[in-house]
Amino acid sequence: MEARQIINKVRMTPAINDNQGSKFSDYQLIDALNATLSMVYNTLAASSSTVLNRTADIQIKNKHGELPDDFLRIVAVYDNTGRALSPVPREEPVKDGYRITGSTIFAPTDITIEYKPFFDEEVTTDTLDDDLDLPAYFSNLLVKYSAVMALGATTQDADIIQQITTDIYNIVAGREYSSLSLSESLPWKL
Repeated sequence: MEARQIINKVRMTPAINDNQGSKFSDYQLIDALNATLSMVYNTLAASSSTVLNRTADIQIKNKHGELPDDFLRIVAVYDNTGRALSPVPREEPVKDGYRITGSTIFAPTDITIEYKPFFDEEVTTDTLDDDLDLPAYFSNLLVKYSAVMALGATTQDADIIQQITTDIYNIVAGREYSSLSLSESLPWKL
């Protein structure tokens, strides 16, 4: 999904009604989209949703390695054989698990981590051709709240923050747990 797609839809919303681009510049709408993206990304990072989870391979030297710059919190840690490692209390040696102190992770071997990223300045889009790091099913939410932001709302408005948070949770709730199973006892086949 490109920023251009969202901006074009924002221009066509009844509240904006700016198909010709005479009321709002691309810059104004990109700024509104960036404010919306910031709230969406940070809400997802703080939630249990796996939509934006990232993975990183970390080389361990002398039993420690550096976490990624965008690290917010750990989801899972795996050793170089794929075995899940558990967190180890600060008092115990790190031999079968991992421990995080600041931006350093202590582990016995090279590891792969799944983590929640922190979004700050890198969340912004600079041009209409930028790809957004969200699935397409977020497009309606981005259009709706980018239009609201373009009309003067701010990221400090508690009502807007609560509405976005509620809408995001409604979109992602249980999404990664949904599945389709077919029963052999059904009289029809696909």
